[in-house]
Amino acid sequence: MESENQPFGCNAEYKFLRVSYLELRPLAGNEFEGRRIDVTSCADNNYTESPLRGRFDKNHVYLFYPAAQNSPLVQYSFAGHSLRFDGVYRMRSGVAEFTPSSDGKTVDGTRFKLSLYVPAAPRPERSSELKAIAQDYSTIASARVAERDARRAEERREEQRQAAAVFNAFVGTFASEMAKTNADIERGNANLARASAALNEERQRQARLDRLEEETRKRIASQGIAGQSTGSAARQARPSGQPSATLAQANTSAQQRNTAAEQAAAQKQRDDAARESKRKTEAAAREREEERRRQVAEAEEQRRRQKAEADQRAREQEVANYLERMRAGIRLAAKSCGKDDIRINGNRPGGKKVLELVDVHYVGHCPGQVRFTGELRNYIGDGLSCVGSDMRSIDLPCKPEEARFVVERVTRTN
Repeated sequence: MESENQPFGCNAEYKFLRVSYLELRPLAGNEFEGRRIDVTSCADNNYTESPLRGRFDKNHVYLFYPAAQNSPLVQYSFAGHSLRFDGVYRMRSGVAEFTPSSDGKTVDGTRFKLSLYVPAAPRPERSSELKAIAQDYSTIASARVAERDARRAEERREEQRQAAAVFNAFVGTFASEMAKTNADIERGNANLARASAALNEERQRQARLDRLEEETRKRIASQGIAGQSTGSAARQARPSGQPSATLAQANTSAQQRNTAAEQAAAQKQRDDAARESKRKTEAAAREREEERRRQVAEAEEQRRRQKAEADQRAREQEVANYLERMRAGIRLAAKSCGKDDIRINGNRPGGKKVLELVDVHYVGHCPGQVRFTGELRNYIGDGLSCVGSDMRSIDLPCKPEEARFVVERVTRTN
């Protein structure tokens, strides 16, 4: 009797093979003896053989393992062409106490299939076959563990590269902002220095005008005193009826016109300097506002680009996780659907369907260490019905019920 190939968890991530094999030899009456072979395979494999003895009746099989200390009596019942695990008997205080199974399966998940007993010598080659199968699975497991470690290392390196890129971008933006701020400060200081120079120049010009005006007043005053002391002589010398202050008044008017013109020119220079300073200040403000808007646009574009990249990575990771879930959950089997019509198909695990179709790559085993590979493209996984399902034809070197299939990988359908 041989159990169905049952997957089990190992390496904290992958699922690989466990095979249990019972070889029973009849003795006198309804007793038998034999052995149980257990093969488990992860990144390494484990092979154990345990001798057993037992008896059977019309409905049940009872067996125990003499080499095991305090081995319970294990009870199976016949269920069609299978043995269903019912429970175990253990001695407690001298009384045999029965503990039933909760799910009709053994603890390790096996459910043995019955095959016709042929009186012959034991099959030691079966041990080598099982060991070869376990070795194949160990090779696959080691490769997948190496692939997983390499993928995780690459993911860590990519995370480090992205963190360094973000840090460098931040440092570069900060340095650029500091340089622009320093440039604005330098331009402001230059504008302030030019305004101060223009103000000092205007003050000096105004001081010169004030001195000139004071000198003009003094000159006019001195000319007035001189005119009074010589007035009599001048009146006697001048013809009768000519004004005595005509010359002085003319000089005063000319000087006043010159002073007004100089003051108007000085005021115009001050107005021009003020307008130029205002224009430069407004231009600097516009430049700063344009630079701020440009930085905001660049930051928004960088945020949008990073979000798109993150969404793409998340989608790729979701697909990778889905393909790994499919690889771990798909169970393939072969079935005869008529004369010379052997087909293969399997199930599709439940959960969210990320991809409609996938390609399933598998490794098959037949008795006698026969190993073969195959691929199911556009796999649907709708069961083993010969009618109405997506079963595919396959050429097998053994009977369909003897073939065992392991899903090696699942890929996206192009």
